[in-house]
Amino acid sequence: MDLAELTEIARKESDSHKPVQIRCCIAAACLATNSQAVKQSLEEAVTAENLAEQVEVYGVGCMRLCCQGPLVQVEKTLNQKVQVRSTKKLHLMMHLQLLLL
Repeated sequence: MDLAELTEIARKESDSHKPVQIRCCIAAACLATNSQAVKQSLEEAVTAENLAEQVEVYGVGCMRLCCQGPLVQVEKTLNQKVQVRSTKKLHLMMHLQLLLL
């Protein structure tokens, strides 16, 4: 593979992403603090608010702040110790990100 092929792969990958991306840590330490339920809550909110075309929620590996988990990143903002009950703040962040597009 040469540089041109790698660049094309990177471009296609970038183009496939939705405008707003939410990353939820699902590594061991965050899973132990209920990150899977947080991720599920965010996915349900995206679906309920008909934002599935614009917002992508996905699990990622360790974000290196294990003692602050669960960690959720909405674009460039990293949220620490996120609980299911606090995902309403993240819903607002999703909407704000969409307004800025």
